[in-house]
Amino acid sequence: MATALLEALVERGLRADRRRLFVIDGAKALRSAIGHVFGGQNPVQRSHGEK
Repeated sequence: MATALLEALVERGLRADRRRLFVIDGAKALRSAIGHVFGGQNPVQRSHGEK
């Protein structure tokens, strides 16, 4: 589902060939989807939120 979401963004015009910083929650599926759609060269920061 996360991969489909990111692929839909690319289909709507988001360039997958640009380097980006992704800031996400701790979801492992989202982290994996970023690597699959945008490649492993993009840095990912995981936000753990307030406690």
